[in-house]
Amino acid sequence: MTKIRTTIYIQEDVKENAKKIFKSLGLSFSDGINLMLNKLINDKKLLDDIISIEPILPNDPNYQYILKGREELKKHPENFGTMEDINWD
Repeated sequence: MTKIRTTIYIQEDVKENAKKIFKSLGLSFSDGINLMLNKLINDKKLLDDIISIEPILPNDPNYQYILKGREELKKHPENFGTMEDINWD
């Protein structure tokens, strides 16, 4: 899909806080917004459970799986409606 540049007006502190959260999830601000918009379009409802906001630490037993999933999400966000859609193999 072709990406376009757009302008939105949001509160500065909202943007900065969202950027921090997206970064902790391994996502850019743009990727995070795209993920949320795709989720909204697919589910036709406001977002309440896209992804855990908790940072993942290297000592987590699922750390490698989570990193792999995040990389797949960053490469192909259009393929994921929920975390269950990630191919973990």
